[in-house]
Amino acid sequence: MDLKNLKDLLASVTDRESLNQLSSKPFQPSMLDWLISKDIPQFYSKKELLQLDDYYEQLSSCYESYAERNNAPRMVEKRCRQSEQTSKDELVVSNIKKAKGIVISSTPSPLLPPSPPLLSLLPPPPPPRPLPLSLLPPPPLLPPPPSPLSLLPPPPLSLLPSPPPPPHLSPSSLSSRVTMLSLTPSPLPLSPPRLITTSPTSPPPSRPLDLSVEFKNRVIELNGYDLKFLMHKRLFFSDVKPNSNRLSIPVKEIKCDFLTLDEITKLDKRENGKPVGLEVTVLDPYLREYTLPMKKWEMKTNTYNLVKEWNKIVLANKFEEDQELQIWSFRVNNKLYLLLNKL
Repeated sequence: MDLKNLKDLLASVTDRESLNQLSSKPFQPSMLDWLISKDIPQFYSKKELLQLDDYYEQLSSCYESYAERNNAPRMVEKRCRQSEQTSKDELVVSNIKKAKGIVISSTPSPLLPPSPPLLSLLPPPPPPRPLPLSLLPPPPLLPPPPSPLSLLPPPPLSLLPSPPPPPHLSPSSLSSRVTMLSLTPSPLPLSPPRLITTSPTSPPPSRPLDLSVEFKNRVIELNGYDLKFLMHKRLFFSDVKPNSNRLSIPVKEIKCDFLTLDEITKLDKRENGKPVGLEVTVLDPYLREYTLPMKKWEMKTNTYNLVKEWNKIVLANKFEEDQELQIWSFRVNNKLYLLLNKL
C-alpha cells in the first residue's frame, strides 16, 4: 500500500464504527472508554455503550464489597483515636484544676480578728428537771438466795448408783434396726427463698421491629398480603452516590424466601451477557410509589440491585451514608412490592 492510499484510508475514519471496521480485534471495555463515552458518546455504538455501562456497574459492586470488608477496622481505629483524645482532654482538665487549687491555697488570706468560739456565744443549758416517780424505771430484780442443799459438797462417785446395763441385742434385731434407720428419709436443709427480679430487656438485634400503623393501613388499602421482613440495611457510600444509581441487597443477608420460582428464573436469565431483571414497585418511607427494575449480579457474593430510578428515591428522602433502613416485601395481585422503613 502506497502513501496516498494510506492517507485516503485515514481520512475515511470519522467515527467509532468506521474505526472498528479497520480493526479485527473485538471491543474490550475499559475505564478510559467509559470516560470518553460520557463526553463523546457518538464514537461508540449502542451495543458498546451498554457494555461500558455494565462494566462500570460491576466495578462499583467490587468497590462496595471491598469497602464493606475494610469498614470495620477503620471504625475501630476511629473509636480508639476518639478515646485517646478524650483521655488526653480529661488529663489536661485535671492538671488545670490542680494548678488552680495550688494557686488558691498559696494566696495569703487577709488578717482578720479572731472570732470568738461558737460555744461561748450560746446560752447555758437549763438544769435538768427531776423525773416523777411514776416514770422512773423499776429496780432490778435480785436473784433468789441459794438453798442450803446447794451449798453442800457433791457426794463421791463411788456412792452414786450405777446405770442399768444395756439390753442385749441379737444380730437379727440389730440388722433390722439398721435397715429401718437407712430407710428413714433424712430431712433436707431448707434454703432461704430467693427473690427473682426481672428487668426489662431490649429485643435481640435480629428480631425485626413492628411496622407503624400508617404502613399497615397502606398495605390494607392496596389489598396487599404475604407481608415479610427481609433485612436490616445500612446504606453505604455507593448506595447514595449519584453515579451508582442503585441500592444493593446482598442475598446472604435476606432473612426469608420472598421470590416465586418464576421471579427467580427471570432474575437468573441473561441476554447478551446482561441480566434481564424483574420490575418491582417500591414504597418509600413517605408511602410514595416508584417502579424500579431489580437485577441480580453474580459476583463473589450474589446481590440484588434496585437500579434506574433509585437516585430519585435518594433525593426525595435525603438518604445519606450510614442511614439505617428496614426492607419489607408484600404482594398485590401476585406482584412484588418492596417497602422501605426509615429508622
